[in-house]
Amino acid sequence: MMKKIFLAILIMLALANSDQFFSGYSYFNTYTAKNMKIGQAQISMQARGYRKDKAYGDVALTSATGIIGGNFGLTEHIELGMNMVLYQDIHKDANAETGVQGLEQSVYNSPDAIYLRMKFGNYQFNLFDEMIGVAGVASTYRFISKPTGLMLEPYSTRNMQFSLTGLFSLYLEPLYFENGQQLHFNLGFINHNDSPNNQSYTAFTESTMEMTYGLSYVYPYGNINYFLEVYGNTFIQWYEHSGEIPYSTEPFLYVTPGIKWKAFPWLEFDFGLDILAYTKYDSQKDSPKFEFVNTSNDLPYYPAWRFLLRTNFYPTTAFSESEGFKGGEQKSQDGRISDRKELFEWLIEEPDRIELIDMKLEKLKKERKELEKKVDKLKEEIEKDK
Repeated sequence: MMKKIFLAILIMLALANSDQFFSGYSYFNTYTAKNMKIGQAQISMQARGYRKDKAYGDVALTSATGIIGGNFGLTEHIELGMNMVLYQDIHKDANAETGVQGLEQSVYNSPDAIYLRMKFGNYQFNLFDEMIGVAGVASTYRFISKPTGLMLEPYSTRNMQFSLTGLFSLYLEPLYFENGQQLHFNLGFINHNDSPNNQSYTAFTESTMEMTYGLSYVYPYGNINYFLEVYGNTFIQWYEHSGEIPYSTEPFLYVTPGIKWKAFPWLEFDFGLDILAYTKYDSQKDSPKFEFVNTSNDLPYYPAWRFLLRTNFYPTTAFSESEGFKGGEQKSQDGRISDRKELFEWLIEEPDRIELIDMKLEKLKKERKELEKKVDKLKEEIEKDK
């Protein structure tokens, strides 16, 4: 038990960030501590968008993004992932005749960026009669398009950027914890590697550094998970680029309600809405970082809202089969075990859950005894009143 807690603390300290466009076992802005099974694969497609009709006068501003990604369970504790931003467009409905500085053209990238990730997860232990999961994600990403540092999008540069994420999950259902209420917390760090210093180690410490965080509450009901996320960031350090507009270099906080619908065991649909709850500056012109920019455009610093869509497909592979295509008795759609043989195998492979179940049963027995005492006491008071 202590060995597992010590391992969990090490992972949290060693892998303490978050980037964007999550895949695998995750929600829009938070990972869970659970890894994909050995040989299991996932293909995900995501989209998000925002539009402001009158960003400046009659000029409209639109942001649209399309992503495709894949994840694969390599071992019990290691999962590999890759996401590619296929389409990124910051579109301004204006032209040179408008006379609006900075709004003469759109910024269109296709493809835009590549994210590579390695997740170390499936570490579980019992704490105060609850199931705790701990994991970590190490990732790197690079923009392969020419324009970077886009308006309304997270801060980025053309250099290779690095991030580390610590993941913490609390499951309130010990037996089938994926079907019970859950809390997931992520804490992360990004180094944008944007300093031009020739000494690489100095450049790394001088570069823009960002701390990110995310918290999600999940309430499953049938084949739908209702969830609420809160996520944001703060910049530990910012490297000032001479003459470049520093888009998205201020802190923000978003709230994201959404649902995850498991239409089939091999197909999921996620729907959500990012709602901006806090930002230090409402518009770009309010930030002191824009003092050298000769513009009076009242453009938003971050999108006030964004719609979010994601589709997750779990195909069969040479190493494992998608649950929806297996033959014989299998798990029901809500993930519960319906095969006696599978149940015994599960009991042998996951002793931590059995230990937790025993603890829960003991707790229920104590509560029952206390309740019986209260009932007996109530009966005695009723008899006295007669």
